[in-house]
Amino acid sequence: MAWQDEAKCADMDPDLFYPDKGSVKATEIAAALCRGCTVQEPCFREALATPQCDDHGVRGGTTAKQRSHMRRRIGERLAGVA
Repeated sequence: MAWQDEAKCADMDPDLFYPDKGSVKATEIAAALCRGCTVQEPCFREALATPQCDDHGVRGGTTAKQRSHMRRRIGERLAGVA
């Protein structure tokens, strides 16, 4: 995809965006890098639309846990549960 070529992280060490579980500071740093990216929105949309992205990593400025929670909330709203 063309937007990925424009991603700020394209020229960075990928390990920055896959911090160890429980590493709050490293996760905050990765999310801050995402927030400064010009293609954060399409990255976030793809991550949200791809359940496999819930396994790990910071994408589109969100953690796997945040994306999983958002996906559940969206599902609940669509089902009329919320």
